[in-house]
This record gives sequence, C-alpha cells and structure tokens, in this order.
Amino acid sequence: MDPEGESLKNPGRGICVIGSLLAILLSGCAEMVGNIVGASYLQSQQERLPKFPEPSAGFQPKRIYNVDYDQMWKTALRILEKNKIIVVSAAEGRVVTDYIEGRTESMGPAGILGTITTRYKYSLVVERIEQTKTRLGIICRLESRSVTRASPGWHDISFENKQRLSMLEDWLYEQIENSL
Repeated sequence: MDPEGESLKNPGRGICVIGSLLAILLSGCAEMVGNIVGASYLQSQQERLPKFPEPSAGFQPKRIYNVDYDQMWKTALRILEKNKIIVVSAAEGRVVTDYIEGRTESMGPAGILGTITTRYKYSLVVERIEQTKTRLGIICRLESRSVTRASPGWHDISFENKQRLSMLEDWLYEQIENSL
C-alpha cells in the first residue's frame, strides 16, 4: 500500500498526528514555563525567610580564653538568654539548649510539593585549663523534617551541612567572645 495514498484516504489520521505533536510541544513548553515560574517563586520566598545567624566575615573563634571558668560560664549563659535560646540543662561545665527554629522552605509554587522545616540546637562545654584560662567548645546539631517524606519525624542532617553548622557555631562563639 502507498503510504501517501492512505493518508489521502484518511485525512483525519494526519490531523490527529499533527494535533498530538502540537499537544506534546505545548505541554513541554507549559512545563518549562511552570518550572521557571516555580523556581522564581521559590527563590523570592526564600529571600523573605529568616536567615540562620552568621558570624562576621573572617571571624575565627579562639576556643581558649584568658578568663576564669566562672566568667566564661556566666557569659555563655547570659548570651544564650540574650538571644532567647532556651537552656534545657546546665551543669558541671555542660550546657544543652532546646531546639531553635530554623528555616521553613516551600517546595514548588505555593508549597504544592510540601515544605522542609529545619531546627538546630547547641551543646556547650566550658573547661578550666588553668586558673585564668578556659576552653569553650560549641557543637551544633541540625535537623530537618519534610512533609513529603515517607518517614515522619526529624532527621539529623548535620553531616550533610558541615559548613552551615560551622557558621552557626562560629556565630555563637563570636557572641560570647564579644561579651567577655
């Protein structure tokens, strides 16, 4: 059979093929535009979110300070209180804070794909080295929860976010150092 002759006998088939190709092309364009609009929306939403606290540019913590243990202990607790960071426990040179709300980010336009929420907390260790020399250690832990994940609850994402953790730790070091 002649392929050209068949299309002449059934002109609806040619229109159907052209219509299908046009629909595929248009749906691809619509998806691409949707992705661009969605990414733009998400970026504008993220710019309005509260940012994680960050240290000053170039700040490097000392970690060992020429102050006595009591001064370091009191200063650390005062800075946590000043920054509205709730202390869960504080004893024998160790402080553990409650979780601090991090960023909540929408996934997709208007959050139709869900949200990712983060939180973090600090553990501080104050250690006497000498009468007037004290070591301060700060460790931050970062967790996230996604409403789209199959397993509910919070997940430790500290390992994947070492740079963010370092910035959160350095921010607290800087707050304490500036108050000594």
